[in-house]
Formats: sequence, C-alpha cells, structure tokens
Amino acid sequence: MSPRANRPAARLIVGVAVLLLVTGCSPTAPSQSRSTSTPSTTAPPGYQPGQYTVSGLVTESGRPVAAANVNAWVSDGSFGYSWQYVHGFKPAVSDDGGHYHLTSLGANARVWLEASKDGYVQQCAATLVLSQGDATRDIALVSRANLTASPPPSAPGSRSIVGTVVEMTSAGPRPVAGAAVDFEPFEDVPAAFTYTDGDGRFALCGLPENEKATLGVGSNGRVAYADIPPGQTDITITLPQ
Repeated sequence: MSPRANRPAARLIVGVAVLLLVTGCSPTAPSQSRSTSTPSTTAPPGYQPGQYTVSGLVTESGRPVAAANVNAWVSDGSFGYSWQYVHGFKPAVSDDGGHYHLTSLGANARVWLEASKDGYVQQCAATLVLSQGDATRDIALVSRANLTASPPPSAPGSRSIVGTVVEMTSAGPRPVAGAAVDFEPFEDVPAAFTYTDGDGRFALCGLPENEKATLGVGSNGRVAYADIPPGQTDITITLPQ
C-alpha cells in the first residue's frame, strides 16, 4: 500500500486533481471542519497555458530517483490550480536520470512542487516564483528506511520545523509512532510530507519563515491540524481520542 493511503483524511493524492479557489481561502484552525474540493471535468475558469517550464532532478542524498510522480500547485495569489489537473490528470514522471519537466506554466506564478514514489517521502517543501523565464528546481525525496526526525537544512527565507505527535491517555500524553504529517500551503494541498518515528517525533523543512504554516496529522482515522506562527520551529500536536 502506498504511504499516501496513510495520510490524514482528505489529503490529496497523485492521480486526484483538485480545482483550488485560492481567493479568500485560508487554512482553518485544527478544531474547524475542513472540506475537500470536488474535481471538475473541465479546465478551471480563467486558466491559460503559459510558456515557461520548470525542470530539475528528483534525488535522494544526491542520487537520482527514477519513476517518481511530480506535480505542481500553482498560484498567482488570486487563482490556483493543480498542474496535473490541467494536463489530463497525469503527473510528470522522472526519467532514469531523475529528470522531470513541467511545461506550460505562466509568469509571476508561485509554484509548489510535489514529488512522490512508494517508499519515499518529500520531507522538504520545494517552491519557487516564476519571473520571466524557465526555472530549475531540484526536489529531494527520502526513503522511509533513511527517515529521521532531524530536519535537513532549509534555504534562506524558509524554516525547518520539528515536532511531536501525541495522544492523551489516562497516564498522560503518549507519543504516536507512524503518524502521517504534511505541510499544506493551501487547504488540502500537501507540499511536504513525512511520518513520525517511534518517539512520535517528526521533522519538515522548506516551510515559509515569515508566514503561518499549517500542518495536518493523521493516524488510524484520527485527524488534527495545527497552525504554526511565523518564526516558530517546534510544536506538539495532540490527536483526538
């Protein structure tokens, strides 16, 4: 079973494309209800193919990762869409050398890249803003066998977050191992994804330093959300009973 099947409820998976109406859409608090957008059979209103390409490598520890699915969440601040949604529900796929290409992107758009492959997680968010030309951005994956709760370094302007997922018991808080944790720049849009270790610890990186960051957590059908203020780098998240 793909590790994505263990994501928090209502996570988006590769192969499911979603129309994102970014205008007026902000992540809700953990205690509030969150809903999944309904896929449409037509292109999002206002969508126009652009002329730019984002390309790069999908790697693990500098080694290419082939056959990884690559998608992008694209927003110009008032309108957003899933790249694979407007390309026939088909993600780009990295070749034997780990290379990927995402075409038809417009200028001045913010792009959040998402790579996935069974047995791997994307612990670091990968984002860029297209200015007036093609762009290059590599995406790092980590195999679950090599996953730790120590975050890789984040680039300037972004931050790493470490945390613990717990559940309440009669004896007090108890760490939850194997919980799925993702970072969502928009509601139900995953841009980085990991699991907790045996002590309930996790780490994510590449999150915006000066913006609120929303995390989603899920384990055995239980879901929680947490909003992390700008600058904060650690958190404890409690799953409901």
